[in-house]
Amino acid sequence: MLDITRLSSELGIDRIKMYRFLKFLQGTFFIKLLPRFSKSIDRAVAGGKKVYFTDTGILNAIGKVSEAQVFENAVVNQLSGYGTVSFYNKRNTAEIDAVLDKNTAFEIKLTGTGQYLAKLTKLSVDLGIPQAFVISKKFQERQGFLSPVVF
Repeated sequence: MLDITRLSSELGIDRIKMYRFLKFLQGTFFIKLLPRFSKSIDRAVAGGKKVYFTDTGILNAIGKVSEAQVFENAVVNQLSGYGTVSFYNKRNTAEIDAVLDKNTAFEIKLTGTGQYLAKLTKLSVDLGIPQAFVISKKFQERQGFLSPVVF
């Protein structure tokens, strides 16, 4: 999650300049800013954004990130080619990693489990999102699971 106030404070620049830098980085395809999922346009615009790097190699080079974070970043980049991607986060109590075109929810995990799918499905129903899938790096041959690996 992007915290503009904290980031601008740590960099010693004002918030307006920080927004300009982020707009530049997104305009040059260095980063992607995902909006918060909401059925209300006002809430989606007012909500915080989540930052993803368009190049996971650069992400690895400049940040200390886990394999799971790199995997989520790569999947979000791929999903962006299929439509508009957003995320859902309710005060850190409920989360959906990616929502594609407000119709499909994705939880992105290195190893997906039935528990992740059950939680995602319930949350998706509550939000009115008709489809839900767990994207698991470790191949799962079960309904509701997708793997980025093609055999």
